Amino acid sequence: MEETLINEAQAAIEQEGDIEKVKSVLSKITKAYSKNTKRLDKIIHLSDRQQDTLQKLNEQAKNEQEMAHRKQKAMIANDFEDDENFDIKIVYLAADILSGDAYSLHKTRCGGAFVYLIDAMGHGLLPSLTSFALASFVKQAILQVDNLGQMLSRLSYLFETMLSDGEQLSGAFFWFSPDFKEVSYAMAGMYPAAILDGESVLQFRSNNPPAMNFMPNWNPQTIELGDFKKLLLYSDGLVEGGVYSSECDEISKLFDKDTIASVEEKAKNATLDDDLTVIHFAKI
Repeated sequence: MEETLINEAQAAIEQEGDIEKVKSVLSKITKAYSKNTKRLDKIIHLSDRQQDTLQKLNEQAKNEQEMAHRKQKAMIANDFEDDENFDIKIVYLAADILSGDAYSLHKTRCGGAFVYLIDAMGHGLLPSLTSFALASFVKQAILQVDNLGQMLSRLSYLFETMLSDGEQLSGAFFWFSPDFKEVSYAMAGMYPAAILDGESVLQFRSNNPPAMNFMPNWNPQTIELGDFKKLLLYSDGLVEGGVYSSECDEISKLFDKDTIASVEEKAKNATLDDDLTVIHFAKI
């Protein structure tokens, strides 16, 4: 419409002495412009309202996720936190707000220790629900079992009923005797764990496939320890996102808490591609 009016005005100008027609056409253009300006103002106002609504919804979703993360962390147990016989350092960082990693350090009812780290497949809500449910389950099961085999048997039933088709869960499970002279372990699809036994660094590679809803029988193994000093567990977010090297010599350096602290600082300042957990469990 505006283009038609402009053409009329141009034609009127080209016709000598037709000033009144030019004024009339310009008046129509001004009214049309004013009308369109009001329409534009309404559109901008609606857009601003939609933006405000979206921002409020985003803030609400973020607040709810942060609350869920706090509950998730509350399910994580560390029975050795105030035990002066142990020195513990944990790095627990989520790629998003919720983490698909979960861990706990439990005192067993026979006086030993059970330390585990699990990594649910994927990112966001679904894996966080999986890890949350597992941590809650273990928190109760630890009061009723006496060895790693019994714990894994109960976990197998949980995996069969909880995991969806195609969903996988990696995990590292270590059960120490009360005198720390023996450890039973099961590694399922995780990067190698490490134990500092005296001056020797022992590596523990996967001896089971990742957990699925048709989990076969677990294959836990037991070894004797001479002088247990430290256990190191970590999820794949440590080494697959460029935060740290997976080389054996570099992993051994994580027995030093200062090295872990520097890794944690680097990870906090980076954009993580995956959830990151490091557990340093040392006997003083």
